[in-house]
Amino acid sequence: AGYVAGARAIDPGIDVLVDYVSTPPDFNGFIDVAGGERTAREMYQAGADVVFAAAGQSGLGVFEAAAALSGPRLGHLWAIGVDTDQHETVQWLPGMVDPARWQRHILTSVVKPLDSSVYGVVADHARGRLRPGVRKAGLADGALELAWSGGYLDAVRPRLEEMRRGIVAGDVIVPHVP
Repeated sequence: AGYVAGARAIDPGIDVLVDYVSTPPDFNGFIDVAGGERTAREMYQAGADVVFAAAGQSGLGVFEAAAALSGPRLGHLWAIGVDTDQHETVQWLPGMVDPARWQRHILTSVVKPLDSSVYGVVADHARGRLRPGVRKAGLADGALELAWSGGYLDAVRPRLEEMRRGIVAGDVIVPHVP
């Protein structure tokens, strides 16, 4: 929902394709690399320029689809990774021979730096204030960030940071239900 809202904030008329490798209660899509590639190929062939690979290891299939299908017919295709700065971390994957092949297509990643969340829980426990229940974290807490590796977003970084400030200030409400 947030991805769609962000895309439409830039271009209200944009056509956003949405697809899932699997749906709950089946969570195997998070580890389905072949399914990620198959789904991304379908989206790119249907006209997508960018695919947000928001599902763990299946994102590796999205990177492969972007690299494999880029060319004269579909142009340069992009993928957005998740969890870590995947532009950087793909080079450390077991068996990775040519990380640059994928890096050329990783526009950015939505990074989830879990260290601050874990620190908060441990600190609350140490102070005797740890309570059960749901903990919510977002942009204002540093729980989500964009990766800037590769420099592909440098030209639009000021606009993206302005949008981030609007969200943190509460001027922009980001939907969270698709």
